[in-house]
Amino acid sequence: MIYVLVPDGLSIDNKENIIPSFVFRSVINYTHELVKDGDEVYFAPANDFGLGISEQIAGLKFLINNYPKKSNVNYYAHQLFSKNYVDTFGNAKYLKKQYPHIMNSKIDLVCSYIHSKRAEYCFLKLGYNINRIHRVTYKIVDEKIVNRLFYYKYKYIHIVYEFFARLFYKLKFG
Repeated sequence: MIYVLVPDGLSIDNKENIIPSFVFRSVINYTHELVKDGDEVYFAPANDFGLGISEQIAGLKFLINNYPKKSNVNYYAHQLFSKNYVDTFGNAKYLKKQYPHIMNSKIDLVCSYIHSKRAEYCFLKLGYNINRIHRVTYKIVDEKIVNRLFYYKYKYIHIVYEFFARLFYKLKFG
C-alpha cells in the first residue's frame, strides 16, 4: 500500500527543537501503527515557515527518531524550497512532480480529520487515485505552534477556516 501524509504544521518544543505540530504528530503516530511490510510512506512537500526545515522533513525525522523502522517499509520526503506558502493544493502538486510514479497507483491519504475534506478535494482534482482517506483525530495541545497556524489550537476556528479554504478552491478550480 502507498500512504501519503498531508503535513499539518510545525511547532517548537521546550528545548527549542523544531518538531511536527500536535496535529501532524497525530497523523504520523497513526500512520506508524498502520503500515506493514512492503508499504511505502510519502510525506507531501510543504512549508518551512522560515524555520529552515520543512514540515515533511521534520515529520520524517520525528518518525525515524521516535519509532523503530519497520522492515521493508520505505519512507520518502524531499526538501522543497519555495518562497511562497505551499497550501494543500500545492502539497498535491509538488508531490506529483517529485514522485510521478505514484499517479499510477492507488493511494491511501492520511491527514487530520479537520483538514481531510480539503485534502481529498485537492488530491482528487490533481488526478490521484485515492483508495481510502484516513481522517485522524487528535487532542489539542498547548504548545508553541508556528504563528501562521494559531487557529489549530481552536477547533471551531479551524473548522471555519477549512470550510472557507475549501469554498475558495471550489470557486477557483470548479
